[in-house]
Amino acid sequence: MEAKREMKKLSIVITLTIFLSIFVFTATLMAAGLGGTFSEGYRMGQLTKFSVKGLIKKSGEGQLLMGREGTPYIKGSGDTKVRVNPWYFSADSSVYDALNEKAGEYVVLEYIQSRVANKFAQDTDYTVKAVYSVTRKDPEPVSYEIGKDSGSKGGGFRVGRIVKVSKKGHAVKTYEMMMQVGNAGNQFKNMSINDISMYDYAIKVLQSGKKVKIHYNESHIRMPGTRDSNYQVWKIEIPQDI
Repeated sequence: MEAKREMKKLSIVITLTIFLSIFVFTATLMAAGLGGTFSEGYRMGQLTKFSVKGLIKKSGEGQLLMGREGTPYIKGSGDTKVRVNPWYFSADSSVYDALNEKAGEYVVLEYIQSRVANKFAQDTDYTVKAVYSVTRKDPEPVSYEIGKDSGSKGGGFRVGRIVKVSKKGHAVKTYEMMMQVGNAGNQFKNMSINDISMYDYAIKVLQSGKKVKIHYNESHIRMPGTRDSNYQVWKIEIPQDI
């Protein structure tokens, strides 16, 4: 009987030690500068879920169904499965009221992504910092281009809506974009941007919620750390409705 009590005490001590070690390790990483913000950006879609949970430490958790009339979508199978839609996020307490007020609406969420996620504080490594309504107005100007790369192997255009624009990385920043191809649905395309002015314009287009025509170059080779895709945007325009 005494041996069982001792084993139980030892088990509790080991559990507390592991918990404390994880906490200290995470705090050390943050203090050493290995944490902090890895990416920041904007996403557009329908706010389908938000709740505040926790007994001692409260956290706001939600879901954004990206794009127009999107549905839940998981890409791949088995160990390679990746959830594309909806996007799961956590939220800063300063935006709880705004998120509750815009439940079910199409919104733009401004967020940061932490390099080291603190799972003790929230469920995801994404933290929403601001909430905006989709403007539904044409951006100004209605077209923007930086010039086509003559050295690319090919290119083309896609029509759809921009649902994500982000700036990511530490030493080297890359500008990335995701579009919902077509008028609705769950076909998404990742593209990259290599110009800060085009990045700023893509944010304006995302905030409008408008359908756009995106022209891109397709590269032969993608240098690691320079961008996430072989598709590089050189022009964005608002097409005329039929």
